[in-house]
Amino acid sequence: MLGRARARERPVRWWRSVSRPLVSDAVALSVEVARENGLLVPGARVAVQADAPDDAGASSHFTITRTESGLRFVDELGLGNDAVVTVEEQPMKIGGVRTWFWCPMVLCEKRTATLYLHAGFFACRRCHDLIYPSQRKNSNERLLTRLRQLRARLGWSDDVLAPHGDRPANMRVTTFTRLAMRHDSLLLRVMDRIESGR
Repeated sequence: MLGRARARERPVRWWRSVSRPLVSDAVALSVEVARENGLLVPGARVAVQADAPDDAGASSHFTITRTESGLRFVDELGLGNDAVVTVEEQPMKIGGVRTWFWCPMVLCEKRTATLYLHAGFFACRRCHDLIYPSQRKNSNERLLTRLRQLRARLGWSDDVLAPHGDRPANMRVTTFTRLAMRHDSLLLRVMDRIESGR
């Protein structure tokens, strides 16, 4: 057989994605938040208390201290979840620097812009196996989301079956035509999936 008549679709693994925790279930510490709270200044010290209890049912309390090499997380509850996070400042070609955290997990040690406090310790999203809400959606829901976002950009109503609206006053005709054609293409795909029962 020279080729396949139809490409195989990836199997939907809904059982895996539903059981995985969301990013919103964890407390996030991004580089921007650390900068706004003065954590990137040497000698800075901030106490953090998680609003949501961890898996064991106890709240998490950390003291974050800026050291010469990075951030030191001290678990105030004494559960042994202390960590040292390296902070890297990468010079950019256009000037300035971009700040990164290094994940404190031994097997990971990847660069990240956000660390998450989940299950009592700080780590990156991959180490906590956290997912975004959009990753729980199936392909039909994602397609509808894209269609609604496109309708919002065009200034049309949220109802996907509503007729086309007018061109926004600040949008070029060529841009409007391109987006309207993309809208019609997505709408045809949605209607095709509804009719076929996929």
